[in-house]
Amino acid sequence: MTRLTDLSLVKRIVMFAVLFFFIAEFSLTFCYADSMNSELQNGKAVKAWNVQAEPALKAGIAKYWYPQSVERVVIAVDRSRTKANIKGWTDLKNCSCNVSFKDLNPEGSYILASISYGLNGETQEFAPSKAIRLLHTINNQGRLDLESHDGPVWICFSSQAKQMMKDNASIQVIVPKEGTLSFARGILSKNKVSVSGTIDMSGTDSAIADYKVINEYSAHYVKIMRKDIRNTGLLTSFNGVEHTLYALIFIILLVVWISTLLYRSMNKNVRRTIYMIGIMILGWVVLRIIKYDLPNGAWIRYLWYSYYFFQFGLGILMVWLAYIVDKPDIARVKWPVWFKSLISIEAVLLAIVFTNDMHQLVFKFNTGLADFNNYSYNILFYIVFAVSLGTILVAMIMLIVKSGKSRRKKYVIMPVIVFILMVTYGFAYTTGAVARNLPDYTLSICFLGMLFMESTIHSGLLHLNRLYGKLFEHSSLRMMIADSKGKPLYTSKNMEDVTPEIVEQLGESDDGWIELYENEYLYADDIPGGKVIRREDLTTINNLKKKTEEAIHGLETTSLFLERREKAAHEVLSEEEKNRIMDTLAGEIEGRVGQLNSMVDELPDMDDKKQQIAKVALLLCYIKRRCNLFFLRRENKLMPGSELAVYLDELAEFAGYAGINVLTANTATGEITNIKATLIYDMFYSVLERILPLGESLLREQFVEETGEVKFQIFLGQDLTPLPFKDVLKSVESENGTVLTRELDESMYSITLSFPLGGDKL
Repeated sequence: MTRLTDLSLVKRIVMFAVLFFFIAEFSLTFCYADSMNSELQNGKAVKAWNVQAEPALKAGIAKYWYPQSVERVVIAVDRSRTKANIKGWTDLKNCSCNVSFKDLNPEGSYILASISYGLNGETQEFAPSKAIRLLHTINNQGRLDLESHDGPVWICFSSQAKQMMKDNASIQVIVPKEGTLSFARGILSKNKVSVSGTIDMSGTDSAIADYKVINEYSAHYVKIMRKDIRNTGLLTSFNGVEHTLYALIFIILLVVWISTLLYRSMNKNVRRTIYMIGIMILGWVVLRIIKYDLPNGAWIRYLWYSYYFFQFGLGILMVWLAYIVDKPDIARVKWPVWFKSLISIEAVLLAIVFTNDMHQLVFKFNTGLADFNNYSYNILFYIVFAVSLGTILVAMIMLIVKSGKSRRKKYVIMPVIVFILMVTYGFAYTTGAVARNLPDYTLSICFLGMLFMESTIHSGLLHLNRLYGKLFEHSSLRMMIADSKGKPLYTSKNMEDVTPEIVEQLGESDDGWIELYENEYLYADDIPGGKVIRREDLTTINNLKKKTEEAIHGLETTSLFLERREKAAHEVLSEEEKNRIMDTLAGEIEGRVGQLNSMVDELPDMDDKKQQIAKVALLLCYIKRRCNLFFLRRENKLMPGSELAVYLDELAEFAGYAGINVLTANTATGEITNIKATLIYDMFYSVLERILPLGESLLREQFVEETGEVKFQIFLGQDLTPLPFKDVLKSVESENGTVLTRELDESMYSITLSFPLGGDKL
């Protein structure tokens, strides 16, 4: 069978990851510019602050700068609403009124830089730690107002303060005593333009000359405000560096995880689907990088809409994975009608998302398309979200149903918990409950999707194990699996000498079998998608026949021995006593003899003659030794424990021909009464007889002496309750013995027959 190797699959995943990442970086490098720089590139004149103008002039993005006004960061106080003694930045911490400023970038970052400049005193540095502590304290007191701007104290620019004074005579403008910064505002252009009202910048505060430090505040402003000052979004990325870093870490984890899945999976269709899931998640994360770090515009909106292509695609692929997980690895599986219907429904919903600009039934833009970041969810969004989660729910239900009676099915709670987390996160995100505190929607949903798939594997719902092939190859099976054309797919080590030519010859046989060597035959049986070729060695059957003949000869010898004993006993026993003894013996073994006759009669019609012959040989051995025990019991002699061990070992050996491997550990070497020896022997055969049709392949027995007791124990992998030796149980009670069954663990049980030591010499 031709399939991709693990190495080539991993290389492809890594290749796609690197390719997508470079596409994102190329897009950022080629397309990225804030709205000001993009307009400058198009030859337009724009309004700009001097700290924006200087780097643009040095970079050659613009050539002309026309400053028109100087703005100083000040404090405006409405004295009609507060009498607080405010003269500088530190006084804001001690007053009891709300403090407001517009939380916009870059203006907000200039205000933060001005506070930092003033609080650092004579050093006149811009380290933000003191400003952060000041605003953090005000925020913790519940007085930092960044939304309503309804407080009596505002931090603003001087032009804004002058406008407030015109509207309200009670406004007092305060220049902070610790110091502040001034910023020039004007026109920036790539081409020379005619501008009136320019001013001389020579008198401007020299601190603003270090535009690199001021713009550093702009780059980290959102992060500082939300994480350091407002204590929100502690796990959220806020700027291009963090967006890219979070995504890169996630992509590394994704590549490693998908690689391990491919390594663990064997089915070609499953591997292909896992591969596509990895590409789908990778594409979504890379799209997130591009969308986050590019300037706003209509096409950014459509990149946002494209998220739902990947969201729908992941759900569909998970459903498909659940559908094909139990399908034979033969060819591409055809799409069932219900699956095509599911794709059609999600395609319609995707089209509705992409046409949202026309109807706004998915996302409603509260202030128009131009400000599409200000949006709310409309009715169709909840349908889209429900269908997305519904596909994952369908996949989980399909896997639960297909898992059957798996012993690991009790761990199904794991994927159920992850699914509940996905639903909870989605609900909380749409209602805004966690949007500011957790990683963004894309990384969270992708991570939970990965966690869901991994949990289905560990709970036994999704079976991925590529070691089946190696296990088959190194097993003791004499078997080969071939495709429908006879091409070998898996071959055990005991079939290495079976060449493709021999397989082809077997395929041409009308009987479905050919002779490979003397006493060795090849048989072919059809299975879904191909055929299984098995090798039968009749040497084992011949050996079984030989053992059976020897057992029959032993029975004949025993019969002759019984005849001789009968003649000897005839001299001392009356005819009546002789008949009574023989009737007793016949009563004890009559049922087993009838069973033996039935098995021999059924032998010619049995499909598995080898197994039936082994059962006959096992029963013959039992009958022979049972007769011996009967006459020993009549003589009222004690039986050596070592001799009983020989009887048990002999029975175990014949059980091996029937497919049951018996491990014996008989340490008792003293003597035991014959009735107890008979009960132990009867119990051992009854257990062997019971487990033969159950497919049990291994058990352990031991005959030991412990403190005050004689014990015979059998350890096996199945519960035989009710016990298959009712007659033995009755006799055990008369001998003051007990029979106990115990469940040692989920896959091991024990049956213990014990007698008190009285009357035994062990």
